[in-house]
Amino acid sequence: MPLSGPSSYSPTLHVFKAHWDNVDVELDADGPLSISDPRSPAGPALGIVVIDDFIADLDGFAASIADDVARGDVADAVLAESKASALAAAQEFGRKVRAEGKLRHIAPRLPALPGVNEGEGPFMNAMTSVRQRWKLANTLLTPTPLTLESGETQAQFVTRLTTLSEKFDLAEDADVDASVGRDRRNEVQDRTRGVLAAYRAAVEARFAPGHPLVTSLPRIYPLSGHTPAAVTASGTWDAGLTQARLTWTASDDADLSHYEIRTSNSGAAYDPETESVLDQVDKAAPREFLTAAGLATSGATARFRLYVILNTDNERGSETVSVTRP
Repeated sequence: MPLSGPSSYSPTLHVFKAHWDNVDVELDADGPLSISDPRSPAGPALGIVVIDDFIADLDGFAASIADDVARGDVADAVLAESKASALAAAQEFGRKVRAEGKLRHIAPRLPALPGVNEGEGPFMNAMTSVRQRWKLANTLLTPTPLTLESGETQAQFVTRLTTLSEKFDLAEDADVDASVGRDRRNEVQDRTRGVLAAYRAAVEARFAPGHPLVTSLPRIYPLSGHTPAAVTASGTWDAGLTQARLTWTASDDADLSHYEIRTSNSGAAYDPETESVLDQVDKAAPREFLTAAGLATSGATARFRLYVILNTDNERGSETVSVTRP
């Protein structure tokens, strides 16, 4: 399985490790095979253990990035609800100001309220302005302060804004953590590609061109060629088996090798950056796949894509299929 995206690195590394094991067996007393570190050619040589290190690092990043994305989605949902509630309160405050004659001098100075999708700066600036106008309104209405229909007071609105600011911070922190995790993962992926290229070169230098260990060298990248057409996939919940049932149309590509089922359950939408491979299905096998991945609890929603994989290892995924467990 050559490299095609983040989810392909771990399977590809396992294929290279198996090949390296075979090389070490072949070399026997003349082994094991070691290669120069492309990042530091003058440094210590690398043995097969470097593959295990890459697998551990990349699997760890996959898990942590997925957690950060999921945490960010939860934080974004909570933030969106809090913004909508704060905006509704600000709108009601504006209506009350405009309806109260004693506040006629404040009405023209009410801030333009932002949309619910505005970023933190514009949104919080407007809410802060509402807070200040509300404080002034209470002074003009002494001894009866302005309150909303819900009973919310200016002091409670101040507390609301403090909490809202914290929710902005939580959402941003999750996004930053996920971005940093991706950057660190990408650095490991870059190093991985260099090491795999060095391994291929070392094997080709050690054995004759027609040697089985040369002809069986795993590829790092797909061969040149066309990209297949996507198939149409669908999914349903099978209550009897308590699993999702995925089905798809057949690919008519002459170069079809197999199908591959992948999932991305780290956020509210399918993200190829955080997808993982569930399994492969032979091209001649029934086009059906059962899985409980991401569907351990009632109400859970899992997202899947069905990939067409060619003999050249070029691929294309279907549209996202979502299945919700009742």
